[in-house]
Amino acid sequence: MNGNQSSLRAVLRSWIEGVNEGRLGEVGALYAESAVLIPTFSPSIYNSEREIAGYFHRITDQRKVSVTVREETVVEQLGVDGSQIIGGIYDWQIIKEGEESVFGARFTFVIAPGQSRPILHHHSSLLPEVA
Repeated sequence: MNGNQSSLRAVLRSWIEGVNEGRLGEVGALYAESAVLIPTFSPSIYNSEREIAGYFHRITDQRKVSVTVREETVVEQLGVDGSQIIGGIYDWQIIKEGEESVFGARFTFVIAPGQSRPILHHHSSLLPEVA
């Protein structure tokens, strides 16, 4: 793993720790001002800091939320424009009123390494059910 790939993992770890510990301001601060979020639990596409922050506040409101990455699925790539891409599968555990639900989802982050707000694009979608 080269230095850029290590920085990709660091951004992913920061994002996961922020979500898991409810530090949503820190999560939002990882997204660039012009970032795009295509989220797991909404049909909308968000492209402003306010909208992205609102999404995370809505999905964590009165719920215990945690994310676990399936490490064996993580793939890292170099983008053609200097950006970096990290993707894989993560599991969302959501507990509301004592009821636990777990959702597997695919994720992709496009990251600008070395930037203070490195996430340029984040797409996440529920894993399809297999018949």
